[in-house]
Amino acid sequence: MEKFFLTLVFGLLPYGISVAQTMVYRSEYEQAGDQLYDLNDSQEGLASYTLISGNDDGYYTLDNNSGIISVARPIPDAFDIIRRDTLVVGIDASIDTLIIVDAYDYFIQQLSPEYEVMDQHGEYYVDSASQWTAYNNLWGRGTAVPGQDFRIATIHKSSVPDTTFIIWDVPGLARDYGGSSVWCYSNVFWGNRYGMRENLQGFPFQIASIDSLELEFDFDQLFGDDQFKIAMNMFMTDESYLTNFSANDGDLFFVFDQKGTWIPNYPYALPDTIILGKLFALRYDDSLRGRFYERRRVIIKDNERLMSGTLDLKGVFNRFIVEGYLNPQQYIYHIQLGVEVTAGFGAIAIRHGHFKFIQNQLNTGSTEQRKYLIYPNPSEGEIIIKGSAPPFDIEIFDITEKRIRKFKIFTRTLNIFNLPAGIYTIKINGERHKLIKR
Repeated sequence: MEKFFLTLVFGLLPYGISVAQTMVYRSEYEQAGDQLYDLNDSQEGLASYTLISGNDDGYYTLDNNSGIISVARPIPDAFDIIRRDTLVVGIDASIDTLIIVDAYDYFIQQLSPEYEVMDQHGEYYVDSASQWTAYNNLWGRGTAVPGQDFRIATIHKSSVPDTTFIIWDVPGLARDYGGSSVWCYSNVFWGNRYGMRENLQGFPFQIASIDSLELEFDFDQLFGDDQFKIAMNMFMTDESYLTNFSANDGDLFFVFDQKGTWIPNYPYALPDTIILGKLFALRYDDSLRGRFYERRRVIIKDNERLMSGTLDLKGVFNRFIVEGYLNPQQYIYHIQLGVEVTAGFGAIAIRHGHFKFIQNQLNTGSTEQRKYLIYPNPSEGEIIIKGSAPPFDIEIFDITEKRIRKFKIFTRTLNIFNLPAGIYTIKINGERHKLIKR
């Protein structure tokens, strides 16, 4: 049911009757029986509702007791033409005028000229200044199924991603209409994508080469229902150069909400976020390439849909590594952030999206030389120290930076069999290294 609206109170008529005007956004795929709007929730059960005018065609029905307005029969619509219905409703001693409009077309036509709308499949815009790319994916006008279109658009200004809009109006699963896919996906992303750009600093980067990677984000739901997911994909390759999008070796899939779905009872905490669900990997048989395709999935939630915060991506990488689901020698060459929707309508604004990216000294060509290298890392019980000759003063710290061991060794082999699986900092003669114990 539509819950995003704007109410303007105009004042009082003679005899104390108050008048208000409300803009109601609706999908162009409403069906008979769909609930469109709920009048005056706080007075439900106490007020009497009367449909005074504006329903000459009989497209709407009003429940006189609850104030719920529903669709009585299918409403004819056309793309790029805003259907506007004005219903005047009496609520005891007040009058509410509802202006009902097609959300998708109305939103787009109200935009200022500085915005650009991409609604064709595969349209993209490269913002060289901010190193972001806006992209409209999978479904666009006239490309879904004959006579029945899935609509989704990415709307941007010259600076991406700040104040980038993603808007959609989707009738249902594509397969229900004869299409070949089951969702729409619109996104803005940060990274390299084959055929679009190959010049972003730091991409592709090896997972083992970064000390820190954080996503700072701020989303805002503008209107619509809750039948969508905010999601982020990271695509991986084993090679140190840019490869075709279709040649990646699996991906990491982050879902920023799971409203209305089952959540396994494995909570993990990160700064400003909660990850629910034990980290896991899915393997898909890819017979065309003669191998498996892997997807590593993370569910992120903070009570309701998570709309803002900071996500410690390096910390997530490390946890996948500890559980054996991720090879730290792989490269990330593409990060994709957007909305996945299978049905319904709505719009979100990406107010802010920023990646804080810090590579370690061993992989950035820094003039500062490190004395030691440890391998294998991750390790199941024994690591080798390469560099200056022993002896080595060793200090080991847990993930909270609490020192748990201090000792000296006189060989290059360090035994960590008794160390619990986890992420640690190890100091070798004062030089810090990150250590992952499987």
